[in-house]
Amino acid sequence: MDGDISMSSLKMEPKKLINPNQYLYIKVWGYEMGSYDYYIKNQQDQAAEDQAPIDALFYHKESFDGPRVWSTAREILDLSARNRFDQSCRACGISAPDWSAVDIDRDAGRDNPIVPHHNA
Repeated sequence: MDGDISMSSLKMEPKKLINPNQYLYIKVWGYEMGSYDYYIKNQQDQAAEDQAPIDALFYHKESFDGPRVWSTAREILDLSARNRFDQSCRACGISAPDWSAVDIDRDAGRDNPIVPHHNA
């Protein structure tokens, strides 16, 4: 019949798996926040499971049973926070984000720009 769909006609693309260790900015952010290594590793594993953007920093939930929402390095708008994050990246031996790819004017109206609470 014309309306029937066979399983062989459905093309399922496999999920592109990302190695949790590729989430380097989660590691940097975690060190910036004073997190333990096991917690950072757990965050990286969750990012890979969620297929979060590669520049993910941390997640939050909109509700108790809601999905994880990943905040990214692109959302760091404060210039002093960016400089601090760059320093943390260098301290970890990781390349800092390409801030030129972020449109500060467009993003400046965001309600919650990311500003890390530095544990110095």
